[in-house]
This record gives sequence, structure tokens and C-alpha cells, in this order.
Amino acid sequence: MEETRPPKVYIVVLNFNGWKDTIACLEGVINLRYANFEVVVVDNASADGSARYIADWIRDSSKRRGIPVVLLRNTVNNGYAAGNNAALDLILAKSDGVYIWLLNHDTVVDPDSLGWLVRRAQDYQSKGQRVGIIGSKLLFYHHPEIIQGVGARYNRWLAVPRHIGAFQKDSGQFDLPRLKCDYAIGSALFIDIRFVRDVGLLSEEYFIYWEELDWIIRGRRRGWDIGYCFQSKVYHKEGAVAGTSQRGRRSILSDYYGLRNRIIFTRKFYPYALGSVYLSFIAVIINRIMRGQFGRVKLAYRAMRGRLGRDFVNDYEK
Repeated sequence: MEETRPPKVYIVVLNFNGWKDTIACLEGVINLRYANFEVVVVDNASADGSARYIADWIRDSSKRRGIPVVLLRNTVNNGYAAGNNAALDLILAKSDGVYIWLLNHDTVVDPDSLGWLVRRAQDYQSKGQRVGIIGSKLLFYHHPEIIQGVGARYNRWLAVPRHIGAFQKDSGQFDLPRLKCDYAIGSALFIDIRFVRDVGLLSEEYFIYWEELDWIIRGRRRGWDIGYCFQSKVYHKEGAVAGTSQRGRRSILSDYYGLRNRIIFTRKFYPYALGSVYLSFIAVIINRIMRGQFGRVKLAYRAMRGRLGRDFVNDYEK
């Protein structure tokens, strides 16, 4: 009797000027114990030779281990959503996938993490629950006993997200069958492909940040819920490209989009909260002044007014 193969999963890794972290991520991915997956790597117009290094790795490593890896090369960097959408378009056209796992390039996965996610997704389905996205337990790569987040809460009145469990030591306090949260953290999103077909692709209006929350809210409005799988552990280096850390100094790129997108997102989903969100920028400006970041006071003002565009990103990337 022929053994039934488990559902096929497409794993998507987006790279931008970070081939070393991306290859470390891929090394973890091809060592997953799950039996049926394919990898799509998207290079988002990197300027550091990433595409060549990753192509060399695919030739030398993945083929030797028998794992299918496809490399897509974008000619322009239009952000996180656009990069991932290139892979999603390819996957949707193939019509053989059941699930998709979007991973940040600066993550390293536990060998059993994917198997647990598939199991959890099938458990939800067997109970008649319409779960479109499942989050993993995210731990800091350099301090694997410390939680980065198991999910997130979102304050719509201030347009401020908060990672649940952030910086707590992992002692099993979030090893729960259910977790109340507003959204799953975008560093590792496990997605039912039916969710993508129903809700659509990631929104490309943000460049970075807020894409996963936008996706999840759109999904909830179409009857999709989110889930959580604590057995799936993903170790995150956090902020390897944008230069962001919840406790560290944010890069200009991270600071700008973190502020700008608060307005865009609120205007799109919670326009009644725009007044309080604008008022919250007073605290942002005071915070920058107290840190002596006087140049960023102007940045905050221009982000609030939407006065910086693609030229700013191009200048940053140089």
C-alpha cells in the first residue's frame, strides 16, 4: 500500500542585501524533518551580490540534499510585500501547494517547527475552524531562552503594536493551545493557501511594517481567524536589514516607516482613531528630543504628513 505524502508546503524567504543570513536561514530550512516542501527565495534587487551567492548555494547545497529551491530575482526593491508577492504569484500559479510559510531571511527554524505547524493547521480544520494564518513562538537567535514574541496586540487609538511575551524568559508560560492576540508576527507566518486565494496578496502600500496586520484584518473581515503553535520555534536575529530592535536604536529607515505607516494603516482601517494617533506623535517628538535626535523630529513631522517618498528610500539604500 502506497504511503500518503503530507501536504505540500512552499517556504518563501525574501532577501535584500543579506545573503549570509539568508543562507544560514536556508541551511536550517533544508534540514527540516518535514517530508514535502519546496523553497522559493526572492532577491529584492540586492546590490551586494546576494543573487550570485544564493545561486551558488542552491547549486552546491540544496540540489545535493534533494530539496527543490527556486530563486526569483526582482530588478527593483518595492518593499517586503512586493517581494513576497512575487513568490506568492508563482506559488498560486503552480496549484499544488496546500500551505505557505513566509520566513524572514534572518530567522533560523527548529527542525520540527514545520511539522508542528502542519499538524496544528490540520487540527484546526478537523474542528471546522477557518484559520488562515498561524504564528510560531519567536525566540531571539542570540538569546534562545528569551522570547521575542508569541503574537501581538495592537492599540488602534495610538497605532502602537506590542509583542506578547517580549523579553520574557521562556519557561513554558505561553505553551498554550490557544492564544488571544490581534495578529501573528510577520517574521514567520504559516498560511493556508485558501486564505491567499480568498483575501488576496499582501498590500504593497507600506514598503515595510504593518503588512501582516493589514492582511489579517482583511482576512477577518472575510471570516478567517488566526492561530498559534507554540511547538513551532523560530529563532530571529531581528532587524538585520531595517536596523530595528525593540530595545535598540532604530535606523532612519525603520523610524520613518514605523511612523508613516501608523497613519496609512489607521486611515485605511480605523479612520475614527486618526485624531488620537496624530496626538500621539507629540509623545514621539518629545521622545526624539529627549534622546537628542533632533534631526528625527523633522523626520517624524514629515512622516506624519506623508512628505517623504521613494527618493528617501533610494538615498537610504545607497
